[in-house]
Amino acid sequence: MIDFVLLLLINALAIVGIYLATGEDMILSRPAMWLEYRLPEFWLKPVFGCPTCMASLHSILPYWLTHDLTWQNGLWYLIYIPALATLATIITRKVE
Repeated sequence: MIDFVLLLLINALAIVGIYLATGEDMILSRPAMWLEYRLPEFWLKPVFGCPTCMASLHSILPYWLTHDLTWQNGLWYLIYIPALATLATIITRKVE
């Protein structure tokens, strides 16, 4: 359980970091602007535009690299995504 919470925290901090780094006048703002013209609007929020939305896309690789592909872990993943979205949103609101 501690591994789950630690992964949740690290993943949330990574999401907030990407979100902040792609903001206006930040280090990744130019690549983000480049992607805005090439990605459909549907993908902008989960890629870098919204920390809550980013949890859906940015949780896949970290979670499944650290967990086996079993039905129990699949059920935990259904809990992981909203928990990650909530934590990333809380951290973002505190930082901004």
